[in-house]
Amino acid sequence: MDKIVKTLIEQRVAVRKASQTGADGECLRHMVNEVFVNECGYKSAATDAWDAVSQYYLMTVDGMPAGCARMVDPLAFPEAAGELPRMDSRCRFAMEEDFPLDAVLPDAVGFVEVGRFVVLPRFRGQCGLPLLIGAAVLYARHHGRKGNIGIGHPKVTKTYESLGWRPLGECFHSRTNRGPAQAMIIRTGDVAPLWRERVAAMEERGVIAI
Repeated sequence: MDKIVKTLIEQRVAVRKASQTGADGECLRHMVNEVFVNECGYKSAATDAWDAVSQYYLMTVDGMPAGCARMVDPLAFPEAAGELPRMDSRCRFAMEEDFPLDAVLPDAVGFVEVGRFVVLPRFRGQCGLPLLIGAAVLYARHHGRKGNIGIGHPKVTKTYESLGWRPLGECFHSRTNRGPAQAMIIRTGDVAPLWRERVAAMEERGVIAI
């Protein structure tokens, strides 16, 4: 068995679909606020209009909430997608407020935007981020989407690239003291072979449940 998959199983790390209401919703809002507001300094990050066309996933370690990710997928929520506030007629994803997606990816419809990546500080260094990115890749494949798009901040861009993602360009506003964030993309067939095998094994062993 792959060493990383074995470690995740031994540490009882898992990712599952999460509701935006009830106990799951409260947990998601707490984690997003803890990282984006308390740690990164954003004014607010708990909810926005794009939640209406999103599916969240919750990561746990030995049953304890450890992180989360959001899949923005307007095709899965057609009624809600029609009510989204748009800057202009081309705005289909939250990240378009920070990057001219239409200019570099005219076929963006059918991609899944991945965001709200959160791994709580005490659980970092346990393959949490690659696991959540792997869940995003599985989500796109299971739902017949073209692939994933998202914003990679300087600290995590290398993690994206190791899984087969590639940069599209710098974002307008998402700058950190480590440099600008990058818009990132991966098409469903471009997942790095090693990670394709790992993600498949994670799903088979119940580490990721889409």
